[in-house]
Amino acid sequence: MESILRKIPAKSFDAAVAAVGIGKAFALPIRTGLFSWQVYFTVAPATFNITLEVSMDNIHWVIIATVTEASALLLNNANPVASNAFVRAQVNAIAAGGSGMTVEFLAVSDS
Repeated sequence: MESILRKIPAKSFDAAVAAVGIGKAFALPIRTGLFSWQVYFTVAPATFNITLEVSMDNIHWVIIATVTEASALLLNNANPVASNAFVRAQVNAIAAGGSGMTVEFLAVSDS
């Protein structure tokens, strides 16, 4: 499994077809402090629901954030990202018409 390197973007979905599914999972750096994630599209669909999920074992996943509009989200060290070993995105619902979906993670700093 790939690890997220500090200050280097990692993409759970990379210009993917806009469809329901689970994105690529990444191992988090030890002591992840600030963590950001961004959702963007070449052509945005009318509606969508994408969740940020974390796990300690890469088997049992917990939703810690949900986005329903394209935007940048910054999660600080008070967020459960810092206490987990893995992160991924999951597309739970998406309207037809979207394309070029990208979900990007960035481990910004140590805690």
